[in-house]
Amino acid sequence: RISPDDVYSCAEVLDGRSSVGLEDWVALRLDRPVVGRDPVTVAVDRVPVPGEPLVVIGHPMGLPMKIDGRGKVNAVLERAMTIQADVYEGNSGSPVFYQDTLEVAGLVSGGAKDWKTDKERNCVYSAVFNTDKEKMQEMN
Repeated sequence: RISPDDVYSCAEVLDGRSSVGLEDWVALRLDRPVVGRDPVTVAVDRVPVPGEPLVVIGHPMGLPMKIDGRGKVNAVLERAMTIQADVYEGNSGSPVFYQDTLEVAGLVSGGAKDWKTDKERNCVYSAVFNTDKEKMQEMN
């Protein structure tokens, strides 16, 4: 059971960005200080390395918390990195952690199409990418 003391409201939107493919985040000021929880540390001086293991925590598509502990850095760009992780629509803004320190490496934003359509069966299903190349082709 969730106590009302554990529910916070947004007092103010401090900053945010929303654009296709690169940035999708918001910083909020809560209605009161958070108690009983430690804030995460952001790894501001660390540069990601391709192949480095990552963890992503989020609540995509209205699902309960989903944790992918098998993510990894694919490539490092000027202001972003591409990652291989099991994320969906609705994961935007989810923290991406370095697996070794659990410091925040970045936020999820953009990605390949999550769903495929089977017109014959009149249904949609989760897309599965067997290789990084296959996923990158789907994104373009």
